[in-house]
Amino acid sequence: MVTGCDCAFCKEEAEDEVGYFWMVTRPTATSEIADIVSLVSARHIALLVAGGLKPSDIMGTYISETKAVWAAKRLLTHTP
Repeated sequence: MVTGCDCAFCKEEAEDEVGYFWMVTRPTATSEIADIVSLVSARHIALLVAGGLKPSDIMGTYISETKAVWAAKRLLTHTP
């Protein structure tokens, strides 16, 4: 079981050696940091892609929240 999340998807028995990491997605003109930075697991990303997230909209994955926020701020300052 994946720890740290109570959603039905993560309650299923699965082996997870990767754990959680930070994902930054492509911002829109009205996006804020919280809109594009998420703490996810590989299973969460699979679910998001199945739900319509395009892999090309994943701008980066990071172990460090600080680096993810830095990357997000950089993207937000360059979004037309």
